[in-house]
Amino acid sequence: MCGGGSGGILVVDDDDPEAPPPFKQVVVGICAMDKKSKSKPRKEILTRLQELEFICTVIFPEEVILKEPVEKWPLSD
Repeated sequence: MCGGGSGGILVVDDDDPEAPPPFKQVVVGICAMDKKSKSKPRKEILTRLQELEFICTVIFPEEVILKEPVEKWPLSD
């Protein structure tokens, strides 16, 4: 799951002069069957996205896609 702890917003201590400015973390949801979400090209794309601090990826489990109503799927932006 994505970090940040407060709805995707990173909380920064105002007293720390070296602290980076706060930013919103974007949650990217990957809704695809296992064959596609675990393919070599998709893994390469996800690896590159995870290198960016402001992007967090969530891969929806195939079981959730097939059997759960959309309202119960993981949240994403």
